[in-house]
Amino acid sequence: MYQPPNCTMYNAKDCTEQVTTRGINVHGTRTVDLPVRCPRDSDNDGNADEAGCRDVRSVSSGTNFMTLYELDPATAADLIQSIYFPDIVLNLDCSVWGCRAASSNWVTPSFYDSPPSPAKVFAELAMVVNSGVFVDNNRSCTASGGRVETVSAASFIGPAIAPDSIASAFGEGLAMGTASASAAPLPTNLAGTTMTLTDSRGATHTVSLFYVSPVQVNFLVPAAVAPGDATVTLSRADAISFRGPVRIAPVAPGLFSANASGRGVAAAVALRVGAAGEQTSQLVFTCAETCTPTPIDLGASSDQVYLLLFGTGIRGHTGSVSATIGGLPAQAVYAGPQNQFLGLDQVNVAVPPSLRGRGEVGIALTVENLAANLVTVSIR
Repeated sequence: MYQPPNCTMYNAKDCTEQVTTRGINVHGTRTVDLPVRCPRDSDNDGNADEAGCRDVRSVSSGTNFMTLYELDPATAADLIQSIYFPDIVLNLDCSVWGCRAASSNWVTPSFYDSPPSPAKVFAELAMVVNSGVFVDNNRSCTASGGRVETVSAASFIGPAIAPDSIASAFGEGLAMGTASASAAPLPTNLAGTTMTLTDSRGATHTVSLFYVSPVQVNFLVPAAVAPGDATVTLSRADAISFRGPVRIAPVAPGLFSANASGRGVAAAVALRVGAAGEQTSQLVFTCAETCTPTPIDLGASSDQVYLLLFGTGIRGHTGSVSATIGGLPAQAVYAGPQNQFLGLDQVNVAVPPSLRGRGEVGIALTVENLAANLVTVSIR
């Protein structure tokens, strides 16, 4: 059983060699069920504010240990030592519908075994809680869920969103798990969470979903939704639902940033067109631990550079689209659907040659007299 290739025993070179790891490793993930009381609305405002996940104050790791073997195909496995760690008690910050992510400090071994001494190896242990969510599989609770705040998925500004755009709903306990759509057509149910949008005419639209998690749901706004005040309703498989107001507008321009915050360097491509029509392109950002601008090369004086900006909530315009880069007017030569990804819009803007050497500059986009969120690029 120890002969390579063996992907259970070996982690390198197509499962034929074992490489020592010195970094941080995940040594186990589990779902823990903790009994709590049904959520209650103590002040009769329509939102539960007691019990549920607020009953949870902390969680314990229990006893954790690691047993290490030396793997040798010729001699089978030789036990090196077992390491035991102390119980970790992690305090949690929980609302009625969920608990925030939390992590402990690193702890050192409490004792060793086989043999108990001397210590042949050393390791540290930390515990991380990714999330907590209230679940009522037996449907024994009657309280309704909390409120939902809906914004543009690009700018994270609300409450206005546009038909056929990408939007995000934020709350607590919105889903009992995390799931993403894998392909088009988009599903209307992810991890047991479904969504409807009731518009100003009273029509209820089933919503297609990109992504769900306990705190965020990304969705495609139905193209046929009527303008005006509307209501978003999210429902889970355990019949708990969450609601919130939203306003449907013909346009609600938002630009995606590279760090997915709606701020900082744009999630954009620079396209340089030479005098003979040859084209070269580059991403305007580089992301590692943070996202930083990659300076745009404007090329020769006879070249023209266009910024291909990506956003949402733009395609419903009637022709009024303008932009500035570094405070200078920049012609928007196209503003409409990106035509590859659902709900995604694209704006192509000509970069003024006089910006050469300016460094980091802001991009201000206006659609039907509505300003999008400000993003930046750097120009060499």
